[in-house]
Amino acid sequence: MQGLIYFLVLAGMLAGYYELLGPAPSPSELIEDLEWWRPYGFAHTRGGFGALERLADGGFPGALVPLGLFGLPPLAMLLWGFKLTRSAVLRTLCTTCFVLLAAFVYYGYMADRVWRFFEWRSPVVAATFAGITAAGLFAPSLLRAALKLSRVWTALVLVLVFAGVFLLCTEITGTDSYLRFNISPWPVVTVFGLLLLGSGIAAFHCAAGLATWLSARIGGALGLAIGTLAAGALIVALTFVIFRDPAVRTMLAMTGVGALYALVRARVGAQNPGEAARAGLVVLSAGVFAFLTINLSNRAATAYQTTARNQTATKVLLALKSFRRERGSYPDRLRHLVPDFFEEVPHPRIGLIRNEDDEFTYTNLGDSYLLEFSSVMWVQCGYSPPYDVANYSEEDLEEDDEEPLEDRPEDPELKALLADHGLDGAWNCEDAPPKLW
Repeated sequence: MQGLIYFLVLAGMLAGYYELLGPAPSPSELIEDLEWWRPYGFAHTRGGFGALERLADGGFPGALVPLGLFGLPPLAMLLWGFKLTRSAVLRTLCTTCFVLLAAFVYYGYMADRVWRFFEWRSPVVAATFAGITAAGLFAPSLLRAALKLSRVWTALVLVLVFAGVFLLCTEITGTDSYLRFNISPWPVVTVFGLLLLGSGIAAFHCAAGLATWLSARIGGALGLAIGTLAAGALIVALTFVIFRDPAVRTMLAMTGVGALYALVRARVGAQNPGEAARAGLVVLSAGVFAFLTINLSNRAATAYQTTARNQTATKVLLALKSFRRERGSYPDRLRHLVPDFFEEVPHPRIGLIRNEDDEFTYTNLGDSYLLEFSSVMWVQCGYSPPYDVANYSEEDLEEDDEEPLEDRPEDPELKALLADHGLDGAWNCEDAPPKLW
């Protein structure tokens, strides 16, 4: 009964915070019926909240008052939930709701423009990010709970987790909010939620599990020291996977946090060496599974960009070149390449799910053009052809009292200058999306 009351209160708090702290509609919008997902933002329209609104608008440290006032009830609910249950699933749910409520507080008072601009996607992305964070933190406990099920159910749970992460990595582009499956018009879910925070937490679990297992197997102070050193070395190695070129302070921060977490795990775990070793293997397995799931899914996502850029787009570029050679100008629309060059215009497939919204964006610039497509990880790929002076007629050149084209000596400096500015025909994206940090 107490658990039912708790989750009813938690659900009511989520709904209340959404309506209370969400961005308020404008006076003109109130005349019409609001969409079902639009919050009323009572904390921004009711006179009693005016003082808190002014403190938030003034920035820190005054903003700490409304943030703290609305942040304490979610914290109290989190502590109540942890006291109420020891279930890994329910604690993960409680943590997810806490992070989501904290996001409502911050984006409602400090970044309401972001919430307003991205409309219904803001709470959806916040909920997804909260779920990723909570699941990462409780990954060892969730794996331990899954292992208590039958092998079939355990395998099914792991497959579903991998599939969920894979779809999040491959289906969200970040640059085109109109795509059907794109819930994140900015890189919160994939880049920050999975590749940064998710991979970081998974790396810490790997280090802590290894330290716990070694400490239990070797025993004593020597085992604890060897386990902690091994955890630090593993964190260093994994940091180079997460970051492209980690700075020294990044390495020190990751190593310090990882070693401290590993030391605490090894010290507060089971006292029996056999149980401690098994617990360490569970933590290590959870970390390895999470780390591989995230990074292999991202590797698959980047492969879609490679295919779209180097294969699919190349066919379109060649067709555009042939079109201009035959007709003297580039087409106004890509559909004009049909049926002479294509039966239908190719689509740059991004993601496992075929989506008709995945398409090239084409802009005719007269003597040039821009061909773009939305990729994963906040990447917008675009191509422009080389500056082709040969396509100007001699009449056009003579209008400017310039010498004929065939009499012009090649200017290596001009050629190098154009190349330096990317005017020799190039993509603005690499084969695979780069790491953003």
